[in-house]
Amino acid sequence: MITRSISSLQHPLVKRLVKLRDNRAFRAQEKSVLIVGVTLVADVAAQMPLKTLISVDPLPLNAKESYLAPPEVLKKIINISSEDLVAAEVELPAPSTLEGKKTIVVLDGLADPGNVGTLLRTAAALGWEGAFLTPNTADPFNDKALRAARGAPLFLPLRQGSWDELSTLIRSNKMTVYIADIEGEELDKISFKKPLALVMGHETKGPSPQAKALGMPVSIPMESTMESLNVASAAAIIMYQIKHKIKS
Repeated sequence: MITRSISSLQHPLVKRLVKLRDNRAFRAQEKSVLIVGVTLVADVAAQMPLKTLISVDPLPLNAKESYLAPPEVLKKIINISSEDLVAAEVELPAPSTLEGKKTIVVLDGLADPGNVGTLLRTAAALGWEGAFLTPNTADPFNDKALRAARGAPLFLPLRQGSWDELSTLIRSNKMTVYIADIEGEELDKISFKKPLALVMGHETKGPSPQAKALGMPVSIPMESTMESLNVASAAAIIMYQIKHKIKS
């Protein structure tokens, strides 16, 4: 593998990687994603090929194209305050149908990419089989989401679609739907069964009317002094509880 050097901030590759970072439509068009940080890049490289690798110092990672660049070039590409100056381009995963999946989490219009990434990372870690993202949910391949997710959206089966598509999926897979809602039935009073979908609603608005029409509201027992949890924290608790109480 030949490693080339880049020194200009105006190099076409630098502009391309910045555009991949910032532009969702461009990511879809190019079928590529930018990932950053040596740990994430190394973890991903162990599971899928890197299209492009760019770093300040040589790295023992295989990539179709490999480049060395000074810190100012990597800082422009990464656009975060970090000394972890490594970036890579990888293939954007094809969307999953989620057909046949027994446990999926539904992201109902979550606006914060950090919450989206954290929630998807938790779903992958707890063995959930996929995620459905409804309209107006933040892009899981946004750079902030990918950092929070530690690359989980690259490997967890994902589908982004309409409410009608979600309803069709639920019917075809004969799923029971549970909706996280502070006014719902407490988790420890429910017997869960597969196949199922868990809906996590917007950070401040909660579950949407479309979500509430799909199934049963569930809640986490809370002390009276605390009204609610961050959505990613709540999702972690509920997903863990469901996985340990679930009946086939």
